[in-house]
Amino acid sequence: MALTQVWHLEFNQLVAVNLTFALGVAVDYASHIAHSYLTVKAPRLLKSDSEKRDFKARKAISQMGSSVFHGAFSTLLCILVLGLAKSYSIVVFYKSWVCIVSFGFLNGMILLPVLLSLVGPLDSIDDRKEQLARAYTLAAKN
Repeated sequence: MALTQVWHLEFNQLVAVNLTFALGVAVDYASHIAHSYLTVKAPRLLKSDSEKRDFKARKAISQMGSSVFHGAFSTLLCILVLGLAKSYSIVVFYKSWVCIVSFGFLNGMILLPVLLSLVGPLDSIDDRKEQLARAYTLAAKN
């Protein structure tokens, strides 16, 4: 939104539609990394919670980072061709999507892993399923 002012774009229907897409793309990049983080199990050898979070964040980046990078890079390559256009609507589309892909990528690959390594959950999805299964079996016995 702030870059619309920097690049002298009027806030109109084209910019509004692109900002709607921006939300989806930003969530897409971040959700791949977050899902990978949640499915990774930290080894029991790691003592502190901080070490476990760091391990899970690094593993999430190593598992999904290349896929997220390739998705962002290929989208950016497709959009860069539009930078040569003279049409206002194409220029708006180009400028908006360069920002969308850049900030979505940085959010998913840099900001989110840092936040997850600081305050991310420690147990994986499988651990939660096991805990729920145990709770249901205990409740059924009582």
